[in-house]
Amino acid sequence: MARTTVDIDEELIGEAMTISEASTKKGVIEEALREFVRAHRIESLRRRLGNFELGLTHEELRRMRQDE
Repeated sequence: MARTTVDIDEELIGEAMTISEASTKKGVIEEALREFVRAHRIESLRRRLGNFELGLTHEELRRMRQDE
């Protein structure tokens, strides 16, 4: 674990804490970093996979989502 000192906009971190389930600044920063990494990995995967045709109609996709 690394200890780092950074200046963070108090209004921004306060807003993040309001919408987050984290109760500490450390918690909200770690949550934000996890989300950043997750979003980057998803985008990277999308770029590697490209586009492909699923062969499903809108109605079939809707039914599949309801069945979950």
